Amino acid sequence: MEPPIYVDENISEGVAEALRDLGYDIVTTTELGRKGASDPEQPWFAGRAGRLLVTHNNVHFQMLHEALLLWSRGWGMTNRRLHAGILCIEQGAIRGGGEGIALIVAIIQELPRGTRFEDRLVAWTRRRGLHELTPADNPEVAEERQ
Repeated sequence: MEPPIYVDENISEGVAEALRDLGYDIVTTTELGRKGASDPEQPWFAGRAGRLLVTHNNVHFQMLHEALLLWSRGWGMTNRRLHAGILCIEQGAIRGGGEGIALIVAIIQELPRGTRFEDRLVAWTRRRGLHELTPADNPEVAEERQ
């Protein structure tokens, strides 16, 4: 079963249309009137809705994810869900138009079925493909999590 998805305004509306045609439960920032919401608001909203956030904004959302991990540890909140999951797709590797939409759809279809994404950040880059960013990818986060 695929996770319900929330795509931010950096992802083409055509991606949502294509995924809906494949049976995905997907909503967009535009459809929900959330265009222009701040980066910190996006994972909060997606988490409350139980939806995997899909974005091209790798740098900001990786930083937000790491901050949530560090702060939850520091505040003794390690047993609480922080977000519903984030998928960051490298924007520079995606061409515009139909080819770009098809690639993003294929990336989302690569997500392992039945996987829980809560508090996880999954990324796709041209160099590494689909992979999970773990605390080990950031020594400061890894040190705090031990």
